[in-house]
Amino acid sequence: MTTPIRMVYTTTDDGDVADKLAKAMIERRLAACVKIVPKVSSYYRWEDKVQCDSEYWLVIKTHHWQVANLKQFISEQHNYDSPEFIVTEVVDGLESYLDWVEVQTKP
Repeated sequence: MTTPIRMVYTTTDDGDVADKLAKAMIERRLAACVKIVPKVSSYYRWEDKVQCDSEYWLVIKTHHWQVANLKQFISEQHNYDSPEFIVTEVVDGLESYLDWVEVQTKP
């Protein structure tokens, strides 16, 4: 069973940006909840060199009907030129929580 709820992930190197993005997503009902996990080590290849940066990981809970709006918001408001934007389906969850996410993200 797949639910209509989605988990969206992005990262930023700036705690103030993470807070600003999270608050704006909630205010605009783009997300029901945003968790900010500090000091995540991100390893990646850039210009043929392995890099490691400390970032803030944003874990965003939303409804599928807000994913396109959330994608546009992140691309316009994020401090990175090409921010991470990964969406995963929520296969199952506590029904009352899933219902709450739906209510909180209704336009």
